[in-house]
Amino acid sequence: MTNQKTMIIIIYLEFIQGIENIMIGQILINKYKILSEIGEGGMSSVFLAEHVMLKRKYAVKMLADHLIKTPGFQERFLKEGLAQAQLKHDSIVQVIDYIEEGGKTFLLMDYIEGECLDKLIYRKGKLLESECIQIMTDILDALNFAHMNGVIHRDIKPSNIIVSNNGRSMLMDFGIAIMMGDKRMTKTGTNIGTSYYMSPEQVSRPLEIDHRSDVYSMGIVLYEMLTGEVPFDGETDYEIKDSHVRKPVVPLIEINSSISMEMNHIVLKALEKNPDERYNGCGEFLSYIKILANEEPEGSDTMKSKKEAQYGSEDHEISLTGENGPSIAYALASTLIVVFISTFCYILYLVSN
Repeated sequence: MTNQKTMIIIIYLEFIQGIENIMIGQILINKYKILSEIGEGGMSSVFLAEHVMLKRKYAVKMLADHLIKTPGFQERFLKEGLAQAQLKHDSIVQVIDYIEEGGKTFLLMDYIEGECLDKLIYRKGKLLESECIQIMTDILDALNFAHMNGVIHRDIKPSNIIVSNNGRSMLMDFGIAIMMGDKRMTKTGTNIGTSYYMSPEQVSRPLEIDHRSDVYSMGIVLYEMLTGEVPFDGETDYEIKDSHVRKPVVPLIEINSSISMEMNHIVLKALEKNPDERYNGCGEFLSYIKILANEEPEGSDTMKSKKEAQYGSEDHEISLTGENGPSIAYALASTLIVVFISTFCYILYLVSN
C-alpha cells in the first residue's frame, strides 16, 4: 500500500513538472514569453518572462492547475492580485496584470533580482544586527502602509521577503491576505499561514485576528535572522502551534550573546502572546527599530521618552563638557570662592578675639 502511494505521488509530481515544462517558451496574450521556472509552491508556480518587444523581464505567477476548479482558490488568487495591485510602495512587489488564458490563471508582477531571505539566512547562518535593522526598516514600513490601506498579510515569513541586489528588501505573496472588515475565507477549525510564523491568535481564534498578527510574525522573522533559528519548533504542526500559544520565548541573548540588550527587548515585545501587550502596529515597531539605528538625534525628546518607556529611565552623570558645561563649571567655581572667603573671615574673627 505504501509503495502504491509513493508511486501515485511520483506520477503526480512528474505530471506537474510536465505542465511546467510545457509553459517554457509559451507567449501569454501575445506579449510575455515564458523563459524559465524560478519558483514553486503548493498553490502556484513562478516563471521568469520577457516582453517580446520591450525585452523587459517580469515574474509570472501561475495558479496550479488542480486548484483552478477547486472552489475558492481562483477567487483567493484574484484577491491576492487585487490586494497587491492596490499597494503602491517601494518595498512591495508590484502586480501589473491579471491574465486568464488557455484555461490557466496568471499574475504578472515586477521581476526583482535578488535573494529570498530564507536562502540568505540559510547561507549565512544568522545575520548581523545592522543587516537585520536594514531589512526590518523596509518591510515594517511596507506592512505599515498595507495596514493603513486595510490589508493584513497573514503569511509573513522569510520566503516571502526578497533582498534585492540594490539592497532594498521587498515584501511579496499576498496570497492569503485579507482586507480589514472582509469576511474571512477560513473555515471554522482551520488555520491559514505557516505554523513557524503564526501568531497565537491565528492558532486559537483565526477569524478574529487584526494587523497586530503581522507584528508577531515579523518578530519571529527578526528572531530567526538574529539567531539562525525560529523560537518554536517541533516534530508536528500541532506541537509548533501549541508552543506559540503556551510556551514562553527563549530570550535571544541566550542563543546569540552578541545581540544588544535593546534589540533583545524589542523582539520580545513583538512576541508577546497578548496582542494588547505588543506594539500597536508595524509603525510603532518600526519606530523602535529606527531608535536602535540612531536615525533620531540621541538627545531628542522622542528618543528619550521612547527609550525610557521601553527600557526604563537611567541616572545620568553631570558632565562639565558639552553645551551646558561652562555654566556648570562657573557655578561650581563661584560657590568654592564664597566658601573660601567665608572661612577666611571666620578664622580672622577667631584670631582677633
